[in-house]
Amino acid sequence: MRFYSRALELDKSLVDAWIGQVQVLILLEEYPQAETWSRTGLNLFPSNADLLAGRAHAFCRLCDMNQAQALCDGALKQDAKSAYAWFVRGELMVAAKQKTDDNCFDNAQQLNPDWLLALEAALVYLNY
Repeated sequence: MRFYSRALELDKSLVDAWIGQVQVLILLEEYPQAETWSRTGLNLFPSNADLLAGRAHAFCRLCDMNQAQALCDGALKQDAKSAYAWFVRGELMVAAKQKTDDNCFDNAQQLNPDWLLALEAALVYLNY
């Protein structure tokens, strides 16, 4: 968290720092703050798929599924190759008890073969 904050103090144009900050806040269960940071980042980068997905993720964890779904749809329209947007879509499916969650997580894994993604998907199932 501290490093993302420092990076943004030095250069607010670092979109990866905005995304990282939002993802860390979600992992820390600071969902209102994650929504605020993603909204602030979207003011600078209005069409960034990962920031839209981060905001959707925060709303999902805040149990506002309508907002979360709309934002995730927007993220996937901006960039259908965003692994994070597919990951968030997978969590939305798990939260809604729909059976297509594994397809979404598979799409995310294909776009980003990092082993941490599988671990984060397991944390989603554990959370629900």
